[in-house]
Amino acid sequence: MTDSARPWLRLYDAGVPHDVEVPDVSLSALLSETAKRVPERTAIRFFDRSVSYRELDEAASRFANALIALSVHKGDRVALFMPNCPQMVIAYYGGLRAGAVVVPCSPLYVESELEHQLADAEASVMVCLSALFSRVQAVRERVPSLEHVLVTNIKEYFPRRLRLLFTIAKERKDGHRVSLPSDGHTAARANSSVPWSNPILCASNAAIFDLAKNGAKPDLFARGTRW
Repeated sequence: MTDSARPWLRLYDAGVPHDVEVPDVSLSALLSETAKRVPERTAIRFFDRSVSYRELDEAASRFANALIALSVHKGDRVALFMPNCPQMVIAYYGGLRAGAVVVPCSPLYVESELEHQLADAEASVMVCLSALFSRVQAVRERVPSLEHVLVTNIKEYFPRRLRLLFTIAKERKDGHRVSLPSDGHTAARANSSVPWSNPILCASNAAIFDLAKNGAKPDLFARGTRW
């Protein structure tokens, strides 16, 4: 196609190529290659906090190993029920790296829409934001394929001061602080700075990922387990 047939090209900034070659490699491999080439370059900016490509690549690998430790196999469906946040990116690349099919679910879904998508995809693992957990719990019994639910808090990647203010002023009020069932299949990040009554999982640095990285196959979500 000629440039005259693509009038939008004239709006491109100087130096932006009109065509690019897309390499025949996976998205996971592209992330790893970028992390090696520019490890400290910013990959994600979230509320004035930066996550480098190195940090993203390492977190994705830890999350992939956590999924594998949950017996996620190639082709299994891992659903993501979060808005745009670092955990969404980490879980997406981690799911791909584990060989799973990632199933993004709109955080605007009502219960019936969420149930339909989970059932249609036959998702076995769900990663959700704590503020959305009640919707997941409401449909869980009607989705037989759903074995594990991993819960994260939006504040996990906030800058330290904002996270403290959020914890004090907004977390409970806006429904981000939840109590998780001790059912052996629901987990959240272990972080003593977060005053939840249950363990709490975050895709960035939960000890579960270190166990999985070292090849351990623990009963990850045994009743009362603390990582």
